[in-house]
Amino acid sequence: MLSSQGSIFQAEISRIIGQGDQGADLQGYPCKKRKIMEIGTALFETLKHLCSVLNKAQSAYCLIGGLAVGILAKPRATEDIDLLMLMGEDSVESLRKLLRHHFDVIQDHDIMHFRNCTIWRIVVSDSFPEDNGLVIVDIVFADREVYKNALADTICLEIDDTVIPVVRPEHLIEIKRLSGRPVDLLDIQALQDAEKMMD
Repeated sequence: MLSSQGSIFQAEISRIIGQGDQGADLQGYPCKKRKIMEIGTALFETLKHLCSVLNKAQSAYCLIGGLAVGILAKPRATEDIDLLMLMGEDSVESLRKLLRHHFDVIQDHDIMHFRNCTIWRIVVSDSFPEDNGLVIVDIVFADREVYKNALADTICLEIDDTVIPVVRPEHLIEIKRLSGRPVDLLDIQALQDAEKMMD
């Protein structure tokens, strides 16, 4: 469900999907209809469109990064979509074809190698009809044990009839410790504070 608030929209969880798709609340996680974040319309619509495409393709992925922090802890400014995916450089071409079929892809050739991760950066036109903006999608390859563990244990949320798998906070903390950037350290603190409030 979306409720307008100027140029910002509030996303609400309509269902938390438990194991076996029972829809049961998961202890320590948002309950039904909890407002989870305020994000720009274009970013939110692109996230839903992207998840819908990946779900239909039965891709193994989950949301990480600033949007995941917004769901699990507290909203924070972010301008991109970060996904963790079970893939490597050898499977880039098939995903490139899938995305080009469903999105207006502006750029999809940047594969960046860092000490603790490999990221494929894609730039697409956003999925909001009234906008002509761009959205950056960073895909982190799940090529390390910490990433594979995160993908094997996610929270699945249903927002506006779109299932969005989200990393669990304990795994997101581990992932952010690998980076160690100032913003990641702030995110870790926010995630830990949110967990304390739920105890």
